[in-house]
Amino acid sequence: MASSLEIQIAETRRFELDCALYQFGGAAKERALDILGNDPAIGRPHVENAALWQWSFGEFDLIYAISGDFSKLVLLELRPQSVRQRQPLEQVFAVIDRINAIKRLFGL
Repeated sequence: MASSLEIQIAETRRFELDCALYQFGGAAKERALDILGNDPAIGRPHVENAALWQWSFGEFDLIYAISGDFSKLVLLELRPQSVRQRQPLEQVFAVIDRINAIKRLFGL
């Protein structure tokens, strides 16, 4: 007989505001909560703090804290994923622009 672990999920005020800001709600939010409730280790832990996890769901990253026994989960933040990565040449030009801006700042 398989035992079921009940996972308590809570949301911070910031997470609620992020959901409102990015219009993340309804069926998508319920689906995300169901998935997290069934498998809280679906994300990946942060390097600096093993209690903080990040999970990519659709076009968003959910940041959450989880207890050591995986019985409690607190949704902390919701962030949109970055649109695209810059090409190497674009990165070089961006660095050159920053260097030139710093030179102008110091009058060089």
